[in-house]
Amino acid sequence: MAAITFVKGATTWAPSNNPLFPGSREFQRVQIEGRTDGDQAYVYDKGGEARIFALAFRIGETDKDNLLSFIRTTVVYGRETFTYNDEDAGAHTVRYVGGTLHTEEIAPAVFDVSLVLREEL
Repeated sequence: MAAITFVKGATTWAPSNNPLFPGSREFQRVQIEGRTDGDQAYVYDKGGEARIFALAFRIGETDKDNLLSFIRTTVVYGRETFTYNDEDAGAHTVRYVGGTLHTEEIAPAVFDVSLVLREEL
């Protein structure tokens, strides 16, 4: 099992621990669903697909601070794409999604952090 990294240009975030297992990987098709005034269902297929990575970490304060810096300043939340090198040595061009980066201190200087990444397919 490879160590994961987030890479943008010369900046790399490499946590001390890989994400908690199991992680979540979902596939999404970009579709708009709705109902007409006559209550008939319709689906507008926009044609794009995405893979969603929901990652959760239990990391120390330095790793958490470095991750926050990477997300806030290096990739400016969802504005820039970056490379997510996963635990299976796969490289994915992803974007941070979800707006809020959730962090919770569960013990002194130990944090649970969760975030969502999207890879356009």
